[in-house]
Amino acid sequence: EVEEPKRVLRVQLSKKVGEVIQSAFRLLGIEVPERM
Repeated sequence: EVEEPKRVLRVQLSKKVGEVIQSAFRLLGIEVPERM
């Protein structure tokens, strides 16, 4: 199945994006919930 690596990549990417957004908000002094 060719789709599996893409799916894994997408999951990892969204996790990273979430971490970056959280860090940005923290820098701005905004509290963010763990789960969106």
